[in-house]
Amino acid sequence: WGPFILLILCYASNIIFLFFENLSQDTKSLAMSKACSMVSTMWSSYISFWHGQTFTGLENIPKTGGAVIVWYHGPMPVDYFGLIAEVFQRDGRIINTVVDKCLLRVPGLGRVRKYLRCGAFSKVQCAGLLDDGELVGLAPGGSREALFDDSYSVCWRQRVGFAKIAAFTQSPIIPVFTENIRLSYCTMLSAGAVWRTLFEVTRLPIVPIYGGFPVQVTTHIGSPIMAREGETLMQLQERVKMAMMDMIRT
Repeated sequence: WGPFILLILCYASNIIFLFFENLSQDTKSLAMSKACSMVSTMWSSYISFWHGQTFTGLENIPKTGGAVIVWYHGPMPVDYFGLIAEVFQRDGRIINTVVDKCLLRVPGLGRVRKYLRCGAFSKVQCAGLLDDGELVGLAPGGSREALFDDSYSVCWRQRVGFAKIAAFTQSPIIPVFTENIRLSYCTMLSAGAVWRTLFEVTRLPIVPIYGGFPVQVTTHIGSPIMAREGETLMQLQERVKMAMMDMIRT
């Protein structure tokens, strides 16, 4: 039932944004700021109550200026929702989140995507956001990592997009890992080969997910990593990956 609660909270968030949108057409108005505050409070209250989410290293996320937040993708991104809420409540900043294109087709969540700035942003768009001093959050492992990485092996393959935009804009990369995230939500292990084949063919996250167990989670935010002169994108990706794996081992 846990995943369904998260879905209900998503639609509740959409209703809140829709209500306040009707009060003002200006998305930067006080009304929409109030809506974002209500939504962040709702999410942080649920996650704090049910999962007791705490944070270490939150000071590593800058209060001003651009940064790439690279996070480990658990079966359900409840921990990342909590991070978005925490950063907004601390700084009034919204993390621009890169999501899979299939999530853009989920009906009834248009306002959530708009006001929480979720989209299938291109590298050019991400670079533009960073140049404007915005925060950009992404999970290089994507759905594959979320659904099939039962051993916390960090499934990034050859993905270096985040390294490219960080090096191009000279923005820090901040690794984020949440302890116990795969204990609070789990993917179905039975018939694993079948689910994996379906995913690789359709690219749709159709593996059954269960959980919502009241497991305490701790989100660890690592030290910023900057691109080095003469470093290749794969070398930068590997350094960030090693930092993530060090956090996981710890």
